[in-house]
Amino acid sequence: MDEIYRSQFRLPYPLYEQLKASADANRRSVNAELVARLEESFRKTQIPNDSGFGGDLREMGFSTTDEAAKAWANRMSRPESRAELEKLLEILLKMLSSPNN
Repeated sequence: MDEIYRSQFRLPYPLYEQLKASADANRRSVNAELVARLEESFRKTQIPNDSGFGGDLREMGFSTTDEAAKAWANRMSRPESRAELEKLLEILLKMLSSPNN
């Protein structure tokens, strides 16, 4: 059996209500809904090891897709980094069209 970390978190009540409504809609407990949502958020932001583009992004110094997207946005206005931007955009577009997304 997996180890379970037990904790108690405080949430703003409106956020709890949203979480509860989503849990009810998905027919699972609030805890299971919270775990599912956290797992999904990490899957979306972490670069998978087995992806064809993950190595490229890691070589460019990024550990998450969010970091790569923010870097792209920050560098858009600098013409001297056009080649780097084009490569980053190509990788991000591959990620978006990947069946895992």
